[in-house]
Amino acid sequence: LADDARGLLDHLEIQLAHVVGVSMGGMIAQTFAPAHADRAASMTSIMSTTGRRTVGWTNPKVMPALLSSAGHTRDDYVARSLANTALISSPAFPPNEERSKARAFETYDRGWIASGVSRHMLAVLTQQDRTKDLASLKIPVSVIHGTDDVMVHPSGGRATAQAIPGAKLLEIAGMGHDLPEALYGSFISTIVETAQRAT
Repeated sequence: LADDARGLLDHLEIQLAHVVGVSMGGMIAQTFAPAHADRAASMTSIMSTTGRRTVGWTNPKVMPALLSSAGHTRDDYVARSLANTALISSPAFPPNEERSKARAFETYDRGWIASGVSRHMLAVLTQQDRTKDLASLKIPVSVIHGTDDVMVHPSGGRATAQAIPGAKLLEIAGMGHDLPEALYGSFISTIVETAQRAT
């Protein structure tokens, strides 16, 4: 996926990109930036981890829900999605249930398949430890992580920031494994500030 991102930049004739990734996207960004250092101007890693097994683990209490069947109908899928959203979302910034429901319906209608979710989980579980590669980065980096993240323990964000010289860590109290609308301003200002440090 990191190589695909490089290929997309080539196709679009974009030499440098400010790379931002959320969750598994953060893992892809952390893979892309060291491997294609000539194409990454800055990086912001959000609710992610380094791949080291001793950090960024998933709370065991959420595993049964993640591995449960999504059912056989559109409504079954949406009901499970809402339950999982409630399980991993930010305690201090509760999700809007109607928006969550609309997003779940849209996700299902756009082509959700169980095998894709399985491949996603396997990619996360089998990732390599990027700590050594991250130490080679010489670009501005910011790391954002919620203190109440049950999908990727906050130690993953801390380890990411510790691995990268000069990286800034923003830990947000009460944030879980989602992107609450109330925090959009914080996300945007952090990404913009990180990009500006590159210039």
